[in-house]
Amino acid sequence: HTALDLLQRLDHKEPKVCYLKALVLCRIGSYDEALECFKEAVTLDPHLKHRANLDPEMYEIVKLKEKNAYEW
Repeated sequence: HTALDLLQRLDHKEPKVCYLKALVLCRIGSYDEALECFKEAVTLDPHLKHRANLDPEMYEIVKLKEKNAYEW
């Protein structure tokens, strides 16, 4: 099983699960889906927005969000 398979089995309302799923999706190039998972993670736990600045993949998705003016 892949990391994504395992994460999809976990509680999707758990912010850290959403964040990790977003991270994995970024690594496989599924940026739109990753952004949706990241937005869900931040909705559930706003502190994760700061955490994204520490992960290179997540930092890129935050910049994409800002560039395209996505709403939180």
